Amino acid sequence: MTNPKFDKQAALDVFKATITNAAVSTSNVTFYKFEVGKPLCGEIKTLGQFTHDKYGPQKTAIIEADSGEVVSVILPQYVLEKMRREDAESGDLIFIDFQGKGTSKSGNQYNKYHCEIQKANAAQVLNF
Repeated sequence: MTNPKFDKQAALDVFKATITNAAVSTSNVTFYKFEVGKPLCGEIKTLGQFTHDKYGPQKTAIIEADSGEVVSVILPQYVLEKMRREDAESGDLIFIDFQGKGTSKSGNQYNKYHCEIQKANAAQVLNF
């Protein structure tokens, strides 16, 4: 069921308007919804944000998935913090895996993610 207060197309239009990287075509961008067992892997094209009526400012990324699909994704807090620690930027590769619900030590449920960043300028490791 669609949330009537959240217009995905309007949010995508606002996000497209904030993109400053002219090399990214936004005509074929679709929203990505995380699902257990379906990780997202691809190249970060650009980062942005929009303001959600209920949740406030949301950080987003446009990612060209390894399948060739170009997607816009709202970045979960865990992923956003990992990206900040790794200094993720356009051109870097990202792997995000939604692993379902987790339970904290205090008993609260949360969405559990695994995220890896590979820097575009990382030195290539040679195995002899």
